[in-house]
Amino acid sequence: MDDTLQNFTLFKDRHDAHEAELLGQTPIIATLGRVIERLPAPGCVALYGSWGTGKTSILRQAMRAELVHAGARRSVWFDPWEYERLGDVMSSLLHAIVKQLALSDGSRAKRAKQLALGIAKTTLSLGTRVALAGAFGGDEMFKSLASMRPEDMQGHWQAFESFQDQVSNMKDSFRKLVDTALEDCDEDARLVIFLDDLDRCLPDNVVVLIEAIKLFLCGSASPDAPATRAVFVFGLDRRIVGEAIHHRYPGSTAYTGENYLEKIFDVSLEVPPVSIEQIETFIRNEFASNPSVLSMLAAAFTVTAPKQRTDGSTVEGLRLIARALALPVLANPRVIKRSLNRLVLLLSDAARRKRLNSLRDTQRLHRLLLWTAGAERFRGFRQFFRESTKAALLAAAAALAGDASQRSEDIASVTDMPGLREFLAAFELPPNGWEAERRRSPGGVLVTVRDIDDFLAQAGL
Repeated sequence: MDDTLQNFTLFKDRHDAHEAELLGQTPIIATLGRVIERLPAPGCVALYGSWGTGKTSILRQAMRAELVHAGARRSVWFDPWEYERLGDVMSSLLHAIVKQLALSDGSRAKRAKQLALGIAKTTLSLGTRVALAGAFGGDEMFKSLASMRPEDMQGHWQAFESFQDQVSNMKDSFRKLVDTALEDCDEDARLVIFLDDLDRCLPDNVVVLIEAIKLFLCGSASPDAPATRAVFVFGLDRRIVGEAIHHRYPGSTAYTGENYLEKIFDVSLEVPPVSIEQIETFIRNEFASNPSVLSMLAAAFTVTAPKQRTDGSTVEGLRLIARALALPVLANPRVIKRSLNRLVLLLSDAARRKRLNSLRDTQRLHRLLLWTAGAERFRGFRQFFRESTKAALLAAAAALAGDASQRSEDIASVTDMPGLREFLAAFELPPNGWEAERRRSPGGVLVTVRDIDDFLAQAGL
């Protein structure tokens, strides 16, 4: 690295309030906090946003705000995807609640563990995957009743009553677990449980978990029973959840996405879009202690010839960087900072800076910026694009274009990456042009994806 970068330190994830403010997320965090405070418990809240748009940052900030209200609320963070492979996400959720609350009183901790264990055992015996549709207005139960012989009706009814009794017992046990966790809090305190990364779970598991929480953990055991003082806050991609619903209930009009979600969630909020101006401000803030590095970065992406540049030339280059990173699938603090790290490392060599400074083409610079960020965000696609056979590349292109016959399991693992279609559209990389983009251009110019990717590879990126 040259002298300009001598004192530069790469950026790390922080999830702090100032970052949220710079990206315009403070209002949604405040609103989410008011919902948590004012929603009658038990309740379920949805924060919708496409994968990679910053749901985790918003939820983390909301949870930190909750921790300030130690006497009024207690909070738990749960990532279902981490436990999905265990095959029993509900038990993992209960374990997370008991562990994260870290009850100091030995007797309270023992009671909490016993209650959680009892709920987990009942969940396994019931089988959360069995006919939950009936509890939400589905018609599976009525189909079975219509085809049942009269002599079998009594046994079926008894089984259903047993199921209802077990559900009531689970609700009561969970209420007691929450009360145990809140014994040292105010009388009106509530337990807030944040669930993130559902987008990464298998579709069936997403629906099962949401339904199980709504059925087993929310609501009262009976009309006159005390309310469970818990609020569940979910970070979700509306499109992915909608696909999961249709996957679980194919052809069932009772479970169209919006109707289903309205039944589950008491309040729904949306992650706000991030503007180019907000990302510019965010970038300036990140480089506040290294203005010379920001100037170097902005100059590299300025099309105006050096002799014609004024003091505003930095604004031109910075705007081009911000425009690329404003793509919704890239516009979250983690991806922005990691993309900036890549750009700084790319330009740490004078020869690479000189090559970039000679480009003078806004569209090609924009593509280079997008591919640099995409190499961070869509690592699997980048590897597939570089290394796959021509046949596999054509199959993936056809699958993205809507040809279901080309959608094998291997191909789907690439084409189903959340946000990939939007990224390719912004990059102006149509499926029918993939093979041409893998060729090198003569003279070492940065035109094709192969040219850009080779340029990144020269920097070890």
